[in-house]
Amino acid sequence: MILVSIEGVFRRGMNRDPKAQKDPGQATATKPHHKLLSIVRILLINLCVLAIVLGACLTLAEFFLRVFIPQPVDYFSVPKYPEPGMALPVMGKTVRLNAYGSRDKDYSRRKRPGVTRIAVIGDSITFGFGVALEDTYHKLLEDKLNSIASGTVYEVPSFNMGAADTLWAMNKYVTLVRGFHPDVVILGFCLNDILDYSESASSGEADHREIPINRRIINTFLRYHYLLRRYSHVYFLCMERTKPLLYKTFLDIRTKNPEYWVPLETDTQEYKVRFVSTVDKLIEFKNLVAADGVRFIVVIFPYEIQLSDDHVAIYEKAYRLEGYRDAPKAEVQRQLRQALTQNGIECLDLLDAYRAYIREHPQSDLFFRSIVGIIDWMHPNEAGHRVAAEAIEKYVRNIP
Repeated sequence: MILVSIEGVFRRGMNRDPKAQKDPGQATATKPHHKLLSIVRILLINLCVLAIVLGACLTLAEFFLRVFIPQPVDYFSVPKYPEPGMALPVMGKTVRLNAYGSRDKDYSRRKRPGVTRIAVIGDSITFGFGVALEDTYHKLLEDKLNSIASGTVYEVPSFNMGAADTLWAMNKYVTLVRGFHPDVVILGFCLNDILDYSESASSGEADHREIPINRRIINTFLRYHYLLRRYSHVYFLCMERTKPLLYKTFLDIRTKNPEYWVPLETDTQEYKVRFVSTVDKLIEFKNLVAADGVRFIVVIFPYEIQLSDDHVAIYEKAYRLEGYRDAPKAEVQRQLRQALTQNGIECLDLLDAYRAYIREHPQSDLFFRSIVGIIDWMHPNEAGHRVAAEAIEKYVRNIP
């Protein structure tokens, strides 16, 4: 590759034949202009050549990776609005959606005599990110309940979607779950479901409030990031494989989804507004279910950082998270239990069950670890789902 030298432009200008300049005054006036145009032209040529070379190198690198070292580009490819019957890879597992769009086997809407049906509604935890369907807490719960020779057959259909919240769960109950005639409804509640539901206009009108410029920049970057991560092996290698290191050095994990950490900031005004709104929505949900004569239970899943001081240290190291050393006090769970109990809502807090398991198995993890080494503070792994199923089974064992 030969790049045109800017130095050569100056040299040719200095060695130009003086006799060719008929008007010395005019030459003096036009010479700098010609030099500037030449410099700009040379720079543009160099940039074009550089772009071509980089493009060729990236194309070769992409070809090499696809052929010899393919990256798991479909690992994070979760469609925002999955269609019923879809089969797709999610977090290393092949996921198949049933006829009504949830990750589960198909259940008949008609409930057979002698069957107790427990409908589980939830978000990505109930969906089972990172685990096989048979290892999700609701399928384990169904197996455990039916392993007891009681003469009762239990069915535990689940209705789930990634990033779902309590409002989504309510709508799903009204439009679908109610038609399955459940005896019990369990809401799988994650702490990131503590939201300001007053922001969702009951009329369905869009929220036209101004989005901060920094949030718009981040959202734009994320759109391109998700696109490149899905289709480029080079990008996946450069970004995802190095992400644990980037988080340890300068990336802030809270920039992408700051709302996920609000539940741990119980002394902030934002948390207080969200908490009151969430409790109101849960009361509304409970009243809706109770009007059908159905039992309603909220199962609260913890964050991993809440398990112990040692887990706080893990997240401080992995994500440079400061200011969460009080997370193990679980103030948010205490407030939730108190508010729900006062309003006649059954709730099961899984934090104690998770902590008991960690005390018995100190070298074990209960939360998901991705293929690129990212630790997940929210989604349980197989052991976490098993602990949840055991705790729920003990709680609901005596359902009439």
